[in-house]
Amino acid sequence: MEEIIKIQKLILKRLEQPFIVDSSILHYAESTLGIDVEELAEHLIEDNGVIDLVVVPDIDFRKTIEPYIPCHGISNEDIAEIVHNIEYTVTNIPIDIKGKCVLYNNPSHCKVFIYKLYLQKENIAIPYAEELFNKYIAARVAIRLFAKNHDLQMLKKLVDALVQESSESVLYDSIKLFTNIVGKEADIYTVLSVHKQRLQKQLWDMYEFKKLLEQYSMEFIMSMRRSSPMVDAQAIGYQIQLIDTMCIALSGLPAREFVPDIEMEIDSDTLKKFLNTI
Repeated sequence: MEEIIKIQKLILKRLEQPFIVDSSILHYAESTLGIDVEELAEHLIEDNGVIDLVVVPDIDFRKTIEPYIPCHGISNEDIAEIVHNIEYTVTNIPIDIKGKCVLYNNPSHCKVFIYKLYLQKENIAIPYAEELFNKYIAARVAIRLFAKNHDLQMLKKLVDALVQESSESVLYDSIKLFTNIVGKEADIYTVLSVHKQRLQKQLWDMYEFKKLLEQYSMEFIMSMRRSSPMVDAQAIGYQIQLIDTMCIALSGLPAREFVPDIEMEIDSDTLKKFLNTI
């Protein structure tokens, strides 16, 4: 019961603080809805989706509240009680639009905010180790956000293996990527390896296109119906590193490599550098 009271107090405290309309939301409102900054305050009460992008729990708040959520989650009855108490207490939600505070007077949106916390979900336990506490919290936040019907024991094994050497951000990103790739498959190593190979294939396609540009004109390449792959090489490289880190943590080996069907001459050092370092 103490956890429920603490969580309720933290939610109330957060709802008293302004929710900031950032540049991405402003861009969405203007480019998609045709609403400029001056008009935005008047449109918050409309059913256009803007308020759903603004009144959301951010990662910092999730980390603040996570230590008080029991591993078994919170019952639907207790969540309903929290919602009832919050809606009874909160009359306005402050919204910050470019430094101007607007009061959003629909307290029922508090319910949406609370539901987005996923308080009912089960999670992994946190071993008593003060120096690792924040890392486990980051991992639990990722599990709460991204895990669906995943094996918590497997996620716990992954976190336990990564927590000593990995940063909070790497733990969070690893859980996010793992839950996106892996379902209930028995052979996790193969699943992760296949995804790594797909990512490396995207890098290889980009490399091949670059080699073509060195040999032929763009007009000729376009006539071959070849176009430049739209690839964020840095992001893909980071995901590959995460996959290898997870595979080493779970099985002691990095994920299997993509082996291209090479039709052009390329030295092994260049291939290794391109596929594994971005």
